[in-house]
Amino acid sequence: MNDFVKSERTQASRSRLRMEQGSDDLSQIQCKRPVEGTARAAVLEALEAGQSLTQAEALREFGTLRLAADVHALRRAGWPIITTDTEVPTRRGTSRVATYHLAEGADVGTVAT
Repeated sequence: MNDFVKSERTQASRSRLRMEQGSDDLSQIQCKRPVEGTARAAVLEALEAGQSLTQAEALREFGTLRLAADVHALRRAGWPIITTDTEVPTRRGTSRVATYHLAEGADVGTVAT
């Protein structure tokens, strides 16, 4: 995937987030935290630490088989998570997989669950 498509996806995600939250400033977004001790909470902690995650990394590190579902739930809770496509090596060449990371400048406030 070329940089233009990645950029367009990122911009679309940010625009959608601004519309949903009613704010142009990502630092003003209020987000709900997942229950402590869950795989979803571990995924969020990794993203907040600046890590980017693929499904294979989430399975290896946190034991979650449904990273996309966790990301979807975190987005619905207000977390500005960006998806980019990354090419990874396979036995037969390369394949594209989703990589998730927290949006730049997302110093979000949290709301207790």
